[in-house]
Amino acid sequence: LIEKDKCFMYNFFKSQAIPFVPIYGDFSDEVAATGALTSILRSSGNTKESMIFIKACHLTQGSDNGTLIVKMEADLLGRKNSRGFQEKLSAAKAWIKQKLRQKPSDPWRPWSKSMKKLLETVKAGIMIQKGFGGPSETAMAAMGLLPKPIEAKVEVLWGRAYLAFLHDYKVFAFRDCR
Repeated sequence: LIEKDKCFMYNFFKSQAIPFVPIYGDFSDEVAATGALTSILRSSGNTKESMIFIKACHLTQGSDNGTLIVKMEADLLGRKNSRGFQEKLSAAKAWIKQKLRQKPSDPWRPWSKSMKKLLETVKAGIMIQKGFGGPSETAMAAMGLLPKPIEAKVEVLWGRAYLAFLHDYKVFAFRDCR
Protein backbone atom coordinates (compact mmCIF):
# COMPACT_ATOMS: atom_id res chain seq x y z
CA LEU A 1 0.00 0.00 0.00
CA ILE A 2 2.93 2.38 0.45
CA GLU A 3 2.86 3.26 -3.25
CA LYS A 4 -0.92 3.58 -3.59
CA ASP A 5 -1.81 5.52 -0.43
CA LYS A 6 -0.07 8.84 0.25
CA CYS A 7 -1.32 8.99 3.86
CA PHE A 8 0.08 5.51 4.52
CA MET A 9 3.35 6.49 2.84
CA TYR A 10 3.81 9.66 4.92
CA ASN A 11 2.96 7.78 8.12
CA PHE A 12 5.65 5.27 7.15
CA PHE A 13 8.12 8.12 6.59
CA LYS A 14 7.25 9.48 10.03
CA SER A 15 7.68 6.08 11.72
CA GLN A 16 11.10 5.69 10.10
CA ALA A 17 12.22 9.27 10.88
CA ILE A 18 12.50 10.09 7.17
CA PRO A 19 12.25 13.88 6.78
CA PHE A 20 9.45 15.43 4.74
CA VAL A 21 7.59 18.71 4.47
CA PRO A 22 5.27 19.01 7.50
CA ILE A 23 1.66 17.93 7.22
CA TYR A 24 -1.21 19.73 8.91
CA GLY A 25 -3.15 16.49 9.02
CA ASP A 26 -4.80 13.69 7.11
CA PHE A 27 -8.54 13.18 7.11
CA SER A 28 -10.93 10.44 6.07
CA ASP A 29 -14.10 12.51 5.94
CA GLU A 30 -15.17 15.66 4.16
CA VAL A 31 -16.31 17.64 7.22
CA ALA A 32 -12.99 17.21 9.04
CA ALA A 33 -10.93 17.95 5.91
CA THR A 34 -12.83 21.09 4.90
CA GLY A 35 -12.95 22.33 8.49
CA ALA A 36 -9.18 21.96 8.81
CA LEU A 37 -8.68 23.65 5.43
CA THR A 38 -10.77 26.65 6.50
CA SER A 39 -8.87 26.95 9.77
CA ILE A 40 -5.45 26.63 8.07
CA LEU A 41 -6.20 29.25 5.42
CA ARG A 42 -7.76 31.68 7.88
CA SER A 43 -4.70 31.48 10.14
CA SER A 44 -2.07 31.70 7.38
CA GLY A 45 -0.04 34.82 6.79
CA ASN A 46 1.58 36.08 3.61
CA THR A 47 4.42 33.55 3.58
CA LYS A 48 5.12 30.18 1.99
CA GLU A 49 2.57 28.83 4.47
CA SER A 50 -0.09 30.74 2.53
CA MET A 51 0.47 28.12 -0.15
CA ILE A 52 -0.64 24.62 0.77
CA PHE A 53 -0.89 21.29 -0.99
CA ILE A 54 -4.09 19.29 -0.67
CA LYS A 55 -3.53 15.67 -1.62
CA ALA A 56 -6.05 12.91 -2.19
CA CYS A 57 -4.22 10.07 -0.45
CA HIS A 58 -5.90 7.33 -2.48
CA LEU A 59 -5.35 8.92 -5.91
CA THR A 60 -1.71 8.33 -6.83
CA GLN A 61 -1.92 7.98 -10.60
CA GLY A 62 -1.10 11.23 -12.41
CA SER A 63 -4.27 10.97 -14.48
CA ASP A 64 -6.35 11.15 -11.29
CA ASN A 65 -5.11 14.71 -10.61
CA GLY A 66 -4.80 13.92 -6.92
CA THR A 67 -2.99 17.09 -5.80
CA LEU A 68 -4.28 20.66 -5.59
CA ILE A 69 -2.02 23.65 -4.90
CA VAL A 70 -3.86 26.44 -3.11
CA LYS A 71 -2.08 29.79 -2.99
CA MET A 72 -3.66 32.76 -1.33
CA GLU A 73 -2.30 36.04 -2.60
CA ALA A 74 -1.42 38.77 -0.08
CA ASP A 75 -4.46 40.88 -0.94
CA LEU A 76 -6.81 37.96 -0.22
CA LEU A 77 -5.08 37.07 3.04
CA GLY A 78 -5.55 40.61 4.24
CA ARG A 79 -9.29 40.34 3.57
CA LYS A 80 -10.28 36.86 4.69
CA ASN A 81 -13.97 37.62 4.46
CA SER A 82 -13.61 38.95 0.92
CA ARG A 83 -15.36 37.41 -2.06
CA GLY A 84 -12.04 36.32 -3.64
CA PHE A 85 -10.95 34.48 -0.49
CA GLN A 86 -14.34 32.79 -0.16
CA GLU A 87 -14.28 31.74 -3.84
CA LYS A 88 -10.86 30.10 -3.49
CA LEU A 89 -11.92 28.42 -0.28
CA SER A 90 -15.16 27.16 -1.88
CA ALA A 91 -13.28 25.83 -4.91
CA ALA A 92 -10.83 23.93 -2.67
CA LYS A 93 -13.71 22.50 -0.62
CA ALA A 94 -15.47 21.35 -3.80
CA TRP A 95 -12.22 19.70 -4.96
CA ILE A 96 -11.98 17.82 -1.63
CA LYS A 97 -15.59 16.66 -1.93
CA GLN A 98 -15.05 15.44 -5.50
CA LYS A 99 -11.77 13.66 -4.74
CA LEU A 100 -13.12 11.86 -1.67
CA ARG A 101 -15.79 10.33 -3.92
CA GLN A 102 -13.42 9.51 -6.78
CA LYS A 103 -12.30 5.90 -7.03
CA PRO A 104 -8.66 5.21 -7.87
CA SER A 105 -8.09 3.55 -11.21
CA ASP A 106 -5.13 2.70 -13.37
CA PRO A 107 -6.72 1.48 -16.63
CA TRP A 108 -3.91 2.35 -19.05
CA ARG A 109 -1.29 -0.02 -17.72
CA PRO A 110 -0.85 -3.71 -18.54
CA TRP A 111 -1.30 -4.69 -14.88
CA SER A 112 -4.52 -2.70 -14.40
CA LYS A 113 -6.74 -5.78 -14.05
CA SER A 114 -4.73 -7.25 -11.18
CA MET A 115 -4.08 -3.80 -9.66
CA LYS A 116 -7.82 -3.13 -9.47
CA LYS A 117 -8.12 -5.49 -6.49
CA LEU A 118 -5.42 -3.65 -4.56
CA LEU A 119 -6.86 -0.22 -5.42
CA GLU A 120 -10.27 -1.31 -4.08
CA THR A 121 -8.69 -1.78 -0.63
CA VAL A 122 -7.30 1.77 -0.43
CA LYS A 123 -9.51 4.02 1.70
CA ALA A 124 -10.24 7.54 0.50
CA GLY A 125 -8.41 10.25 2.39
CA ILE A 126 -7.25 13.85 2.19
CA MET A 127 -3.91 15.19 3.41
CA ILE A 128 -3.12 18.88 3.82
CA GLN A 129 0.57 19.71 3.61
CA LYS A 130 2.46 22.93 4.23
CA GLY A 131 3.64 24.85 1.20
CA PHE A 132 7.23 24.68 0.09
CA GLY A 133 9.30 26.07 -2.70
CA GLY A 134 10.75 24.02 -5.49
CA PRO A 135 14.39 23.97 -6.52
CA SER A 136 14.20 27.10 -8.65
CA GLU A 137 11.55 29.10 -6.84
CA THR A 138 12.85 32.47 -8.06
CA ALA A 139 13.02 31.37 -11.71
CA MET A 140 9.56 29.82 -11.55
CA ALA A 141 8.11 32.95 -9.97
CA ALA A 142 9.66 35.04 -12.77
CA MET A 143 7.76 32.86 -15.26
CA GLY A 144 4.53 33.28 -13.28
CA LEU A 145 4.54 29.64 -12.11
CA LEU A 146 4.00 28.26 -8.65
CA PRO A 147 7.00 26.54 -7.08
CA LYS A 148 6.67 22.79 -7.20
CA PRO A 149 8.41 19.92 -5.51
CA ILE A 150 10.93 17.66 -7.16
CA GLU A 151 9.46 14.23 -7.72
CA ALA A 152 12.12 11.54 -7.81
CA LYS A 153 11.14 8.30 -9.51
CA VAL A 154 13.06 5.05 -9.46
CA GLU A 155 12.35 2.27 -11.94
CA VAL A 156 12.89 -1.23 -10.55
CA LEU A 157 13.12 -4.50 -12.43
CA TRP A 158 13.26 -7.77 -10.50
CA GLY A 159 14.09 -5.96 -7.28
CA ARG A 160 17.00 -3.95 -8.69
CA ALA A 161 16.90 -0.25 -9.46
CA TYR A 162 18.04 0.39 -13.01
CA LEU A 163 16.93 3.98 -13.63
CA ALA A 164 16.29 7.04 -11.49
CA PHE A 165 15.04 10.40 -12.71
CA LEU A 166 13.73 13.72 -11.52
CA HIS A 167 10.26 14.06 -12.98
CA ASP A 168 9.72 17.24 -15.04
CA TYR A 169 13.43 18.14 -14.97
CA LYS A 170 14.81 15.65 -17.51
CA VAL A 171 17.63 14.51 -15.23
CA PHE A 172 18.34 10.79 -15.48
CA ALA A 173 20.76 8.39 -13.77
CA PHE A 174 21.29 4.82 -14.93
CA ARG A 175 22.56 1.91 -12.87
CA ASP A 176 25.81 1.77 -14.86
CA CYS A 177 26.29 5.56 -14.48
CA ARG A 178 25.62 6.37 -18.15
